[in-house]
Amino acid sequence: MKKYFYRSYPFIRLIIPVLFGRVLSLFFTVSIYGIGVFILLFVFTFLFFFFKLENKYSRRWIFGLFINLTLLIGSWINTDFYLSYNVVYDQSQEYRATVVDVSRSNNRSQILEVLTINESSDSKKYFKSIIFYNNKNDQYSFVPGDQIVFYSSMHKIKAERNPYAFNYRDYLMSRCIVGQFYLDSTNCKYIKSNFTINRGFFSARNWCKEKIKMVIDDDNASSILIALLLGDKTLINKEVKSDFSGAGLMHIISISGMHIGIVYMLLLFLFGGVNSKKLKKFKLYVILSILWFYAALTGMSPSVFRSALMFSVLLIAQLKSNVSYNIYHSLAIAASLILLLSPGAIRNTGFWLSFLAVLSIVYFFPKINSLFHFSKPWNKFVWSLFSLSVSAQLGTAPLAIYSFKYFSTWFLISNLLIVPIVPFVLLGGLVLIISPVGSVVTYLIASPLKDATLFIIEIAEWVNGFYISKFSGLQFEWVDLLCIYLALVLYVAYNQYKRLILGVSSLSLFLLFMVINLTFTIIKRSKTILVVHEISNMSAVSFISSNSCFCFMDTCLSENIKDRSVMPLWRKFGKNTIDHEVDFEDKIIPVCSRDFKGVILNDNTNIEYIKSLKEQLDLVIVTDKVSVALATELVKYFNDVKIVFDSSFSKKKAIVLSGSLLGNNKMVQFVSLSGAYCVER
Repeated sequence: MKKYFYRSYPFIRLIIPVLFGRVLSLFFTVSIYGIGVFILLFVFTFLFFFFKLENKYSRRWIFGLFINLTLLIGSWINTDFYLSYNVVYDQSQEYRATVVDVSRSNNRSQILEVLTINESSDSKKYFKSIIFYNNKNDQYSFVPGDQIVFYSSMHKIKAERNPYAFNYRDYLMSRCIVGQFYLDSTNCKYIKSNFTINRGFFSARNWCKEKIKMVIDDDNASSILIALLLGDKTLINKEVKSDFSGAGLMHIISISGMHIGIVYMLLLFLFGGVNSKKLKKFKLYVILSILWFYAALTGMSPSVFRSALMFSVLLIAQLKSNVSYNIYHSLAIAASLILLLSPGAIRNTGFWLSFLAVLSIVYFFPKINSLFHFSKPWNKFVWSLFSLSVSAQLGTAPLAIYSFKYFSTWFLISNLLIVPIVPFVLLGGLVLIISPVGSVVTYLIASPLKDATLFIIEIAEWVNGFYISKFSGLQFEWVDLLCIYLALVLYVAYNQYKRLILGVSSLSLFLLFMVINLTFTIIKRSKTILVVHEISNMSAVSFISSNSCFCFMDTCLSENIKDRSVMPLWRKFGKNTIDHEVDFEDKIIPVCSRDFKGVILNDNTNIEYIKSLKEQLDLVIVTDKVSVALATELVKYFNDVKIVFDSSFSKKKAIVLSGSLLGNNKMVQFVSLSGAYCVER
């Protein structure tokens, strides 16, 4: 790594105040005075630059200070000022909305992201919301740019109330979405359409999807091909998606830098013969146009934007031979633009994973790849793939483990088998899209393309079936994450400057991480945790202790619900699978450890027997198989014992019981009303 100077690659330094400002914006809101300070700093910075006051060496630090403070406060106050967060819930009012994006669409329903304005309110500010639209009569399906009016009430987005599970509300809030509507074709009126760039690309994307589904007759193969080409994963079967997740292949079906890189290499190959000086600019414009068109067609995610920008800078640098290309500088430019254009990106895990992957590959790949030298091209190719996969994981694995609570154990096998054929599948898919339906080209490539896509699916299923495909034994807290990345940064700095203090600091932080992680692991394994999960109209109780672990679950609980609501808890406590599932037909299930005693009542049973256990119990969990009469008697008798009614009691039934039958007994809790009940000792 070379030493980079401020004037040569300014964005490498300027990204630091931008990042710091975006982080501050997550915790502190800037008042009108902050905007005033930003304007003053901007004016002073402009004056320094305009009058060339920074040319004097003694004053350069002032100019640098002004630039950094201006960027810091500018990124801090950079929010969507046109949006309102002062909204009204659960009151029927008249709204007008413009469709911004369509998350999911079929013949019967759509999920729409809209900019909404309350026509009944004096405020004329828009707010973002989600519309779940039921197209009852197969009428007009909405597309971006459509304007609609409706009279309805906006509902709060339901928070995830199971411990450690993915919180969909927080995810939507990070995108400034504050509520949701449930509409159908009877209470929603279409007004007009406005052509937008997003509308054009949405229509093009739909046309491509329909063509792929028309030519590839297998649903699984077509859905994976659509995801690989266009980044739309909504059509993928849940089981197939789970296989890709467990096999560490989600980056294959999520449009990322790899896909943009493949398209870039294909374009360079196609235009490789154009080398004359007169046509160089034409070649540049054509490649850039196609590259950015494809990026926009796939939805322009942060990773796609970053990759397209990096390759654009590379192309321009190659055109002007006197300009040197630096990948770290292009990454800093891309990150700055994304953070300024999309303030919420700072909270997007995909944003961080994308940049960490590239940084890690750029730095570690040459070092790992040079460890062994092979004379045969095939061996060299396999080792390069191995080095590439390991390099990417060095930078992304800590954040992935922290965010998703597991690590794809066998990612190397799946990547070695799949990554080499992805360029051919991507190329075949692109040729399929631009070829006329029924042409010889379509006929020749459709069957091999389908077989290759099915092969990818089979490999993902095979690898996901390996022992402990999702390893949960290693868990990170935010302190662990901080120690790991600081240690990595110091290690890179040590290699750069060869200063002993940096190497010692890196090693010390790594050792600190090991001590902290080991301490947290010992504490977790010594704990007893019981969770009565909130799963609508179903029962699920997890019990994890040092000497006993089990899960009591409704037999109707699907694998998808289990993986979303129950497994995050088990993974958090280092369990790759549920150790033991209790038979749902059991009437009384004991929940006991050294310092905790409880019982699950799953049917009407002898009340006298239950009463005899009063002095021994800390907790009684009741399912809806217990009659109301027995439940009422239990509450009256166990007035000093915690009684939890699980989520098999519907919300409506829970409201009736809590109001009319149970009175003000504070020892009673309804999971359907208050969320998952958790005991940790």
